[in-house]
Amino acid sequence: MAEYGQWFCAKYNRHFHSTVSYNCHTSIDDDGFEVTINIPEGLVRLHPGFWEVFIPYHYVQLFLHDGNWFWIRDKVFNLVLALGVKEAWYCDEYAMDQLDEDNNFEDFIQMMIGWVGEPQEYSIKQVLANEERTGSYINDLEYGPFYHDSFDEYFDTYQTLSNQIFDAKGVVLLGLSRFGQNYLLVEDRCGVNLIHRDTLELLFNTPKEEIVWYSGMQYFIRCNEKYARFEGDGKQISPYEEEYVF
Repeated sequence: MAEYGQWFCAKYNRHFHSTVSYNCHTSIDDDGFEVTINIPEGLVRLHPGFWEVFIPYHYVQLFLHDGNWFWIRDKVFNLVLALGVKEAWYCDEYAMDQLDEDNNFEDFIQMMIGWVGEPQEYSIKQVLANEERTGSYINDLEYGPFYHDSFDEYFDTYQTLSNQIFDAKGVVLLGLSRFGQNYLLVEDRCGVNLIHRDTLELLFNTPKEEIVWYSGMQYFIRCNEKYARFEGDGKQISPYEEEYVF
């Protein structure tokens, strides 16, 4: 898993236009090493023994979905693959403010337990059952402030789809986060493309240099260091320009 994580992280960084920065400083009073990965969806920062992933969504959005499609969780799963780990813990956007830079993973867990109690297990079935019982699409009172997620069904789904897609088109699946209505990001030796999750048909006739999710059904495609915006069905809706803005 670790070797795959290193391979995927290299692909993720290149095709999602990520930048990796290392800030190192040493002095008599302070000796530190910081690793930060800037990604279009947010920020990944290395702490002693764990990764902190900050994405610009409200905590409650983890429970928003369209049927069985939980789009924020899909994005987190992509990062789980990229970092070569198998699980994640969810807390609100204020929890990390309580930690010092030298706190390790055990410090984080104990802080959260002392603050809000033991983590609950994140479960899509439980989310759907809560909504059926309350008749509400989202109800803050039904969800706790601290969750653990093992992504069991995601790993199974990813492996199954990966095998199907490679057998059908000879391309590698790069994650489960959707582009447009029902497309997934894939790669071959020539570049990246989008493939329909159900029909396994590629959206573009030729691979692209880079495809970056934008918002809703839209995304950017890079060509010769310039970017254009596209609709979910592959229709170009803006000219190629030197930069894209989220």
